[in-house]
Amino acid sequence: MPQNQDHAFEGKPRVSVIVPVKNAATYLRECLDSILAQTMPDFEVLCIDNLSDDESPSILEAYAENDKRVRVLQAEGNAGTARNCGLDAAEGKYVAFVDADDFIVEQTLESALAKAQETDADVVIFGGRRFDQQKGELSDRVEFVRPDTVLRGVFSPLEYPNSLFGVTNPGPWGKLYRRGHLEERGLRFESLPNAEDLSFTFTAIALAEKIATADNDLYRYRVNTGTGTEENKAGHPLCFLTAFETLKAKLEGAGLFDDLKTSFEEQLLGTTRYNVNTLADDRARFTLLDELSSSRFSTFGVLGRPQHEYESPFARQCAQYLSEAIEQHQFIASIHKHKAPGQNVVETDDNAPSSTPDVSVVVLARNAENEIANVVGDALEQDVARIEVICVDAGSSDESLRIMTDLAQQDDRITVHSQKSPSLNEARNRGMESAHGEYLLFVGCDRPLEPHALKPILAKAQKRRLDMLRFSANPRIDNETVWRGTEALSCFARSETLDTESHLFLFRRAFALESGISFNPLCLNEDRAFACQLLLQAQSVSFCTHRPLRERPTADGEAGRPTAFSDASECYVNYSDMMDAMASMPPDFRTALALEDARAVAFKVLNRGRATFSKLDWFELGGLKAMTSAHQQALLEAIGHGSDPSRNELLQLQGQFAQQQREKDRLNDLLQKRQDEIATLNENAKRQSAENARLEEGIRSLQEQNARLKEQIDQLQNEKERLQNDAKQLRETKLRLEKDLEKRTKQCSKEHARVVALEESNSYKIGRAMTCPVRKVKRAVKKVGSKK
Repeated sequence: MPQNQDHAFEGKPRVSVIVPVKNAATYLRECLDSILAQTMPDFEVLCIDNLSDDESPSILEAYAENDKRVRVLQAEGNAGTARNCGLDAAEGKYVAFVDADDFIVEQTLESALAKAQETDADVVIFGGRRFDQQKGELSDRVEFVRPDTVLRGVFSPLEYPNSLFGVTNPGPWGKLYRRGHLEERGLRFESLPNAEDLSFTFTAIALAEKIATADNDLYRYRVNTGTGTEENKAGHPLCFLTAFETLKAKLEGAGLFDDLKTSFEEQLLGTTRYNVNTLADDRARFTLLDELSSSRFSTFGVLGRPQHEYESPFARQCAQYLSEAIEQHQFIASIHKHKAPGQNVVETDDNAPSSTPDVSVVVLARNAENEIANVVGDALEQDVARIEVICVDAGSSDESLRIMTDLAQQDDRITVHSQKSPSLNEARNRGMESAHGEYLLFVGCDRPLEPHALKPILAKAQKRRLDMLRFSANPRIDNETVWRGTEALSCFARSETLDTESHLFLFRRAFALESGISFNPLCLNEDRAFACQLLLQAQSVSFCTHRPLRERPTADGEAGRPTAFSDASECYVNYSDMMDAMASMPPDFRTALALEDARAVAFKVLNRGRATFSKLDWFELGGLKAMTSAHQQALLEAIGHGSDPSRNELLQLQGQFAQQQREKDRLNDLLQKRQDEIATLNENAKRQSAENARLEEGIRSLQEQNARLKEQIDQLQNEKERLQNDAKQLRETKLRLEKDLEKRTKQCSKEHARVVALEESNSYKIGRAMTCPVRKVKRAVKKVGSKK
């Protein structure tokens, strides 16, 4: 129980910490204690109880009663609703989020706030570590913020246009937001069961004027708690797609989507791949894969593009992984929902041919709008009197079906069928069931017919009433002999140049249908088992060197279809079908030498699958993840059918798969770390280069200033010398004047004394002169008086 404390502070809090609480009693006290122990006092803690039915409400009340910084609110909904309630009540200039089962270190708020105030950033991102609840220990490395951005310190979103959303994780925690930024942008959490924080966090980052990153280990993210996170995710596997749709709309509304498109797509691909790969519930994973197959996901435009259009290797790998998983899921789903023949048919074959065609050419098309018209035209122009062309569209998403339908309306020899499944083997079965010709030939849009090439091989097959004719054979093979199928199979076993793919054979349609053999729908593309199974029953087989099909060269700049999981799994399924067919043969055959030759052909196919499987990395094994656990096991059982040891080997491979995946994850983390380090070094090199240029410019500026200062010093020196000369002259003049003054002073003194003496003498004389007449008068008067 917390002690009663009075943490009053003047004014509003600087930081509001929002903690959504939902049945978190186990970890809630540790979370709140870590927040209340912060080294800065002026913050508030807003705990939003989301209708908890454990001890969480009473714990919150106790903390609120004993610490005035804690306020308890109630909200009904989910974590997004609770956080929005906290945002509405927050009073701090900055906002931080802490999940109720996590905790933070004592300096978290002080360090993040100092960074925000120093940089004037709208968002501050800081690092943390995972805390493993089961092991009771922290992870070794700091996570949740990309290292090169930490070195950068502060940046704007458009400085990282291709990787902005990889700077940090989409969780709102581990960040400090300026509340004014959130309010000005109208940012709120979505009301979703999960992924409610993705659009909030990434939009806040994308719309920020400044983002700051701190090299601090401040947050503790608790893992392995045994809570229902995965259950919630399995119950609502599509929430993250809704979040990305919201994020895209917000970026488009702000005019930033085109600038941040590369980063957005990489984050979308990575998050989608992570969800497909980590959903443990088969039903949830299938729900997600169904959604990825829909038009909703296609609006993002991140799949089905040439490899060179993806900006990063990570995006290319994720796109390949998802494409393989979706394709595998689609054809597995099509098997479960397999419809009877005749459904999904474009009604262009109301009337069967009035007479039996000599040959039915089955054209298989999947997204071939640029080639299909020429392929059909090449078939119709063959020198065969009676021919029909059966076009089967295998789930195209382009204009292929429309083009084929238009062609059928112009020529009654063309029949068009459509299926939703992308499986070419299902398309082959549909074409074979719909054909009316005496012979049957499969043509792909990548292998159209050469002009006038069909007539000679058809003539040979009709003349000898062959069940099967293998064309494009090695000239060293005897082309005149008619073999039993088992004898022909021996030729395949002993030749490295012969292949048993169906497009290299001309089949007698009645024989193929009577055999009861069809193409395995578990295979999307490969079909080697079909021809081998027919050879075991065929009575008349021959070879010829004619090459009626040409392989269309790959267009400039286009890469061929990458190796995928289906390429390996189909080899194993074909091998299993071959072994099943041999097991069903009569006992005399099973003891004959032909059995060994047939097994050799099957092992060639198996070894091809082994070689392909061993080269796949865990991205390319997306198809395996698209299958349920039961289907994976069934596939492994099928691979191990018979006495061949491949089952144990593949089971071992399956056991190694998880280990390889973990190793790949580790290597990818290491690679990402190295790439981050390289990016950091490159960024440092750029900054150092810019700094060097700036320093060189500064040196040049200083040199110019030095030159100017030197010139000024010279001028001042000259002025100093002139002034010194003037001062000397002034001193000499002063001395001369002083001497002259002294001399004149003496002269003046003498003159003054003389003047004074003169004045005194003059005064006496004047006085006497003035008094002399009076005396004379007195004497005269006296003299007169005496005379009287």
